[in-house]
Amino acid sequence: MSTFAPQLETFLRALAIDRGHLGLVVVNKDPKKLSLPGLTEGAVVVNLDAKSDVEAALAVLIDCAKQGEWMRLNLAGSTFPGRLYNQLRNISTMGHIQAGQVGPAGDVIELRWPKESKIIVVATQATIDKIQVPTFLHLFGPVVREE
Repeated sequence: MSTFAPQLETFLRALAIDRGHLGLVVVNKDPKKLSLPGLTEGAVVVNLDAKSDVEAALAVLIDCAKQGEWMRLNLAGSTFPGRLYNQLRNISTMGHIQAGQVGPAGDVIELRWPKESKIIVVATQATIDKIQVPTFLHLFGPVVREE
């Protein structure tokens, strides 16, 4: 077990009881390789890079809200899609999602983010440094960094 594991456990407990909905884990290596104890089997995992389908990621986000599930978002690359950032900002600041052109008829979907659902974003510091959104770090409640 790594020395990072106790910090992750504390982070997960804080996120579970915190009224915020988003947490950030900053890792040294590939975000996909990080094991989150007690969460891996229960969270919906989305890997997001420059080639990823943002609409598919938004659809997963909406499904997590509807099902009351936790979501793990592994970030890689140097871009962070504005549509996804806007939804995370809405969740962080207002506790809801409002997305257009995601439903079957391209309708607008508005959902209150459930208290039991959380989003854990996992990224390297290099990825975070490349994101061109100055307020990106303001989205998150608990933050833990791998040493």
